[in-house]
Amino acid sequence: MESDSEWASDSDYDLQNLFELSEDEESIESLSTLSTSRPKHSIGARIQAVTFLDLGIPHSEITKRTGISKAQLYKTRDKAISRGWVSGIVEVFHVEDAPRSGQPKVSQELVDSILKTVTQNSTTQGWSCSRIAFEVSSLSAISVSEKSVWRVLCKHKYFSYKRTVKPGLKLEDKVARLNWCLDYEH
Repeated sequence: MESDSEWASDSDYDLQNLFELSEDEESIESLSTLSTSRPKHSIGARIQAVTFLDLGIPHSEITKRTGISKAQLYKTRDKAISRGWVSGIVEVFHVEDAPRSGQPKVSQELVDSILKTVTQNSTTQGWSCSRIAFEVSSLSAISVSEKSVWRVLCKHKYFSYKRTVKPGLKLEDKVARLNWCLDYEH
């Protein structure tokens, strides 16, 4: 069985090698600095950063290696602790982002109801989004906004337009137009 001193020297060697960047990693690191927006660190980088912090590696080395700032490093560690991490192996759920609520999705039933209302007849095709929203809300138990109606219609390639009806030409007008064309023919 190995002694503790041999284990310590092996782990020191491994920790030193962790911070040597290969040529590929250096090119990736230089490309990542081109972005102007705040970087979103990968799950692997976060796990690695928390593990390095747990091993007692200085935050400057961790930042250099993973690209995670000191403040973000400690926030990530605090998040992991709040999710049940004590020490040792860092799991994905310890450091991953929480799901964001975002805008609620419109149900397929509601989409079908909106499209059915719009395509019902020529009168409903000319209705405004607020009128369609009112009709759909009165037919179903779910309230729908006019903005949701607009998004559904745009997604299904419905566009607003004003239909114009032009009167047809009378027989005398057709004859006059034909005579004019014949007079000025080349």
